[in-house]
Amino acid sequence: RAEVEAAIRTGQFGNIIYEDQKNLFLWIHNSGKKRKRVRVFYEIIDIRENIVKKDFTPQFLIGPGETITRKIGIIPGKRGIFSILYRVSGRRFFEGETVYLRMPKPPEKSVRHYLGGNLSLNPFEILLNSRLGLKWILTCKTRILGSAVEAVHPAPDIWNWYDKEVKLPQKYGMEIIPCFWPARIPEFMKRKIDYTKYRVIRSGYRKFMPDLNLWKDYVDKVSSHYKNYIKHWCVDDETEINWPPRIISEIISATYEGVKRKNPDIKIGPKTNFSSPELRELKPIKKLAKLGQLADALYTNLNSNPNQRF
Repeated sequence: RAEVEAAIRTGQFGNIIYEDQKNLFLWIHNSGKKRKRVRVFYEIIDIRENIVKKDFTPQFLIGPGETITRKIGIIPGKRGIFSILYRVSGRRFFEGETVYLRMPKPPEKSVRHYLGGNLSLNPFEILLNSRLGLKWILTCKTRILGSAVEAVHPAPDIWNWYDKEVKLPQKYGMEIIPCFWPARIPEFMKRKIDYTKYRVIRSGYRKFMPDLNLWKDYVDKVSSHYKNYIKHWCVDDETEINWPPRIISEIISATYEGVKRKNPDIKIGPKTNFSSPELRELKPIKKLAKLGQLADALYTNLNSNPNQRF
C-alpha cells in the first residue's frame, strides 16, 4: 500500500450526474509521517474509447495522516457514459477508475411519456432507476403484491401483506403497475377446464383457470388493501402466450368486477399483444371497452401491432 492514495468520485448515488453538476470530487489521503505535495493525473474516456480529456489536477499539500476532499471542475460538457482513469503523479500505471453517466436532469413536471422497468421492490434499485428518470415499476419482480400462491394468499386462511415494500416507489417519486397473476394461484382457487380445447405457447395445454367467484374476492381484497399505493393493475403478463383469448377475457372481466366493487378509481387492463385473429375471440373485452370500463387502462396493448385491422 502506498503512503499517498487518491480517487476521483462523482458524489452521486450510482455515479449518475446531471448536466447542472459542474464538479467532481478528488479525495487524497496521506498515511505517511511527512507532508506531501500531491497532484493527480487523469484521463476521461467515452464509450467509444476516445480520450475526451486528460490533464493534471491542481497540486495540494497534504499533512501526515490527513485526508482531504476538493472539488475539481474537470467534467467535459458532453452527455453519455464515461470512464475516468487516474493515478498519483509520478506513478506509471493508473490506480483507479470511476465510471459515470452524465444526462439531463429528469423533468419534475408532468410529461407525455414516462419510462418504466421491471424493478424489484428494493430501495437501492428504485433510487438508482429514479435518478435515471424512470417513473414506473412494472410487473415481473413485484409478484409479492399480486401472486396468490407465491406470496399473498397461499392457503384459504393465510394472507400476507407487504406494506413496507409497497411504500417504496412513492418514497422515491415513482409509481407501480403490478399484476394479478391468474396462473399463479393455489389449488383451492383453481377451476379445471377442458384442456384439450386450450393450448397456449408458454405452458402447453391450459388445464385450469381461477374460480371466478374466489378470484373476484381475491382481487377485491388485495386492491383494497393496497389502494393508497397502487392505482393501476395488470391482469397477467404476456397473456397472449399464457391464455386462450376466450378464457383470459373472462378473467379480465371478473378482475374488473372484483376490483371495482370498492375501488372505482383503480384502473384495470390486460398486458397483452393479441394478434388480429385472436382479437375476434375477445368479445367480453370489447364489450367492456364499449362501456368505457377498459378505456382508462393505459397499458392495454391490444393495438400494438400496426398491421392489425379490427
